[in-house]
Amino acid sequence: DGILGEVLSYGRNAFARKLVLDKGLAQGVKSGMPVIDGDGVVGQITAVGTFTSETTLLTEKDQSVPVMLTRNGLRAIAVGSGKDGSIDVPFMPVSADIQNGDLFVTSGIDGTYPAGLVVARVTAVEKNAASVFAKITARPAAGVDNHRFVRILTATRPALPPPPEAKADEKRAARDRPAGKA
Repeated sequence: DGILGEVLSYGRNAFARKLVLDKGLAQGVKSGMPVIDGDGVVGQITAVGTFTSETTLLTEKDQSVPVMLTRNGLRAIAVGSGKDGSIDVPFMPVSADIQNGDLFVTSGIDGTYPAGLVVARVTAVEKNAASVFAKITARPAAGVDNHRFVRILTATRPALPPPPEAKADEKRAARDRPAGKA
């Protein structure tokens, strides 16, 4: 499910990677909703007004998305580099099986982005024996700088069941209640 939004502008700050959309609270948009285009993840709603909202792009510095490599299921976090429209994948061990051209999709583990949305394609893998981590750079699949329309995903993920101890407490409370009282 989703709402089609038109891009009104590219934000107030020339150095920040944000889109201002023509949909807001009046149309049911909430902060945290994912934003996609026909090719993949664009970003996430980070500010909402009555009739407009602001999307922080995936490439914005410190914007992160849990991802999974389609070739082998390897999980990682993709983080916006804040420069040149690229995405970094930090903390990936040098021994990790990752190659140029590999495709990252959302893993769905964070509850924000549904699993399986295309995020980025690996463009560079630098492995240095002196470092514990490889330097991995990826190019976003979505056209983060050339939008006219985007889709705001409105479907919410089903709530997780309560932890087992919470269920036991509820049963105990129901058992200990006097008959006829709720």
